[in-house]
Amino acid sequence: MIRKQAENGDITRDPPLLYYIQGLRTGLRPNGQTFMYLLKALVRGKNVNEGEEVHASVVRTGFASSEFVSGALLGFYVANGFIGQA
Repeated sequence: MIRKQAENGDITRDPPLLYYIQGLRTGLRPNGQTFMYLLKALVRGKNVNEGEEVHASVVRTGFASSEFVSGALLGFYVANGFIGQA
């Protein structure tokens, strides 16, 4: 669901972070692709606060060392004009 939203969904009607939170509540655990697509979707919506929450989840779950996830984080911050956080 998150991937679909990242690629071509209406993120205002179906917020990707909502899918992520619902997945966590039902016991699903994120992987690197989850974070990559979630950040990609948040770039489309310019959701900086939500992106920062996802960044915290990336660190908390140990995916900060993933090159792909780190690249997605970098892309998120750069796309939103926050080069310093990147």
